[in-house]
Amino acid sequence: MSKNYITSSLTNAQEYTVYDGINPVKSIRVNGGHGLNNRHLITLNGAVTEVSDKDLALLRANPLFQRHVDNGYIKVTGDDNGERVAGDLESRDSSAPMNQNDVDDLMEDINLGVTLDFDDPTAASKKKDGLNT
Repeated sequence: MSKNYITSSLTNAQEYTVYDGINPVKSIRVNGGHGLNNRHLITLNGAVTEVSDKDLALLRANPLFQRHVDNGYIKVTGDDNGERVAGDLESRDSSAPMNQNDVDDLMEDINLGVTLDFDDPTAASKKKDGLNT
């Protein structure tokens, strides 16, 4: 029996439910956490979940799981190194937290003339004649 690892670049963990007709049979959790600090203050690029051969077969038949694979957010390998495998995955999903680039783009889009900085979020300032006030 080989080991199966699912690497996910999704921000949140996913519960994939397997049905027998209309009755839920089993729920399989795949870890998430891309872009979020864990309890050790480490930001993961790829979360890894080990699954059995039986659970992997059930997941491969799940339409949502397959969509996540097709869209490049999940990869099934025999490698338990999430950082290495995540390099081939999509880097962000729509629920990813904002970063400095997102804030800069947002501020540019709404053009308020206010600058925000993650290093000092209390230091929002208005630009006046090229100087920050």
